[in-house]
Amino acid sequence: MPELPFAEQLLGGFDIGFFTADVSGGVRRLNETAAASLGYDSPAAALADARFGRMYFSLVPEWPELAALAREAGGRTVRRRIVHHRRDGRVLCLELVLALVTEAGETVLQGAFRDVTAGEERVRQTAERAAELEALQRLAVDALRLSEEKSLTQAMLEVCVRAVNAEGGAIHVYRQEADELRLVAQIGQSPAFQQRVARMRLDQGFTGRVARTREPVFLECLRESPELAFDELREMQVNNFVSYPLIDSERLLGVLNLFTVGDDAFTSRDIGLLNVLAPQASLSLAHVRRIDELRERNEDLEKFNRLAVNRELRMIELKQRIRALEKELLEEKRLPPEPS
Repeated sequence: MPELPFAEQLLGGFDIGFFTADVSGGVRRLNETAAASLGYDSPAAALADARFGRMYFSLVPEWPELAALAREAGGRTVRRRIVHHRRDGRVLCLELVLALVTEAGETVLQGAFRDVTAGEERVRQTAERAAELEALQRLAVDALRLSEEKSLTQAMLEVCVRAVNAEGGAIHVYRQEADELRLVAQIGQSPAFQQRVARMRLDQGFTGRVARTREPVFLECLRESPELAFDELREMQVNNFVSYPLIDSERLLGVLNLFTVGDDAFTSRDIGLLNVLAPQASLSLAHVRRIDELRERNEDLEKFNRLAVNRELRMIELKQRIRALEKELLEEKRLPPEPS
């Protein structure tokens, strides 16, 4: 059984792509797995493609550095790294081992790699899920920790902005008695824009539309939209914009807005995460609203009790005064008449 190349020995296992190159980057040979990983039918087809050397060079950008190492260092020099290679619209994640070895008195570069895309994808999904759970937990904890609407909405907004790497956003709460939206929390908005949207009708802008229809809005390149109602958003270079209604059952609580600037954009993962965070934010806001309502009812009850107690005290005082007058009258009747 032939001895495995040194770099391939370091990885071990099956389905290992292997290649040998000179230190200037010229690939001399490769195996079937290496050719297939780059989209070729065979090693011969890869070596016959004029683009092939450049493709491998993109996987090993340290070739000039490795050439210097080969001149200066004796023995074996090993590098291990994770590289990403785009093929057929997919990004492959490859674990790559590079080894400088001496073959027949010449220093050559041996490379071996295996596809770890599935494992990296699982790691990425696990990290994203952990971030989602952390954001949801933060919203739930804040609802228990913060009992005042303004502080809660600011904390909720910070969690959502951080979760999707937004540039900023705002939360407007709905005041039913005035039938309007009021700005209670914001991040990244200019003072001029804050003043413009401090109070909004339900027929005003995208925020008003979301409050009225109770349907989320997703907009790309907002600054170029003919429907944009506020020039301040263009001045802020707002790019993508998402707006979610905050609803408790059928009750409108408010609207959550988030935005990016410049060339940044929300990903499908961001939108999926917001589809989870917005309902949790609604629950948190509804919880604090109920606390506020209970606090108001308690204050009304205390006021009523104070009035009732004061009234009872006055009644007791009046009864005592009546009894005192009755006692005085009785005493007057018992006294003998004065002599004439």
